[in-house]
Amino acid sequence: MRTMHRPARNQKEPKPKRARKDFSERELRELMGMDRPVYRRGKGGAFRQR
Repeated sequence: MRTMHRPARNQKEPKPKRARKDFSERELRELMGMDRPVYRRGKGGAFRQR
């Protein structure tokens, strides 16, 4: 019974590791979309801020 292996030309190259960037708490909140104005549809289809 033969073992299956990939030929050298088909092997995946390891992805380069990116340097970890530490975000400030403010940047994280902005990325998550927190503290943004919230709009809902009101009477007659108009957008109203909540």
